[in-house]
Amino acid sequence: MNSSFKKLQCTLMFITLGVLTQGCAIDVSKDEPGKPGSNPNPVTLVRKYQHVQRYNCNGTLRDDGIESIQEPSEWRSLSVDSSPSVDSLSMRNRANGDTANPAIWNGRTGKFLVKYNTGEGGLKVERGLNIADYTFSNAGSAVETGTISFDVKYVEETVPGTQVVHIPCPSPTPAGP
Repeated sequence: MNSSFKKLQCTLMFITLGVLTQGCAIDVSKDEPGKPGSNPNPVTLVRKYQHVQRYNCNGTLRDDGIESIQEPSEWRSLSVDSSPSVDSLSMRNRANGDTANPAIWNGRTGKFLVKYNTGEGGLKVERGLNIADYTFSNAGSAVETGTISFDVKYVEETVPGTQVVHIPCPSPTPAGP
């Protein structure tokens, strides 16, 4: 499978996951003003592993081993208190410097992944206490700033059984004119 196809698959999976879970985000409690870490939100991030066998399109076993089958992440949402509408939200995790710019839903709420891995699409966290500074803005002007905190537990689990994956053969490319 070429890397472009894999990237497309991952992007479509991420978009689908986002659409399916946009209503399922857990609301984040804000810290007390001027007291970072005063109201940590508990987060348990679970990475799941399973025995996976991958076969190519000709039925030949290509990979046989333990793989990560679930990335450690949770959907969260943060809503503005002080404004009827905002157009952006930015966050920065003090523990690792990671930044996120969640999409705004209904003009009041940012929905994002709290995640243990690097990459696009959320706020990367570490084990233990994570404090993130946030800013809600409207037309480039800050309307609300503060901190949110997460008390992060990271768990690894092994799923019983074997997952079998058959990679389809690529479709032949039509001949040119």
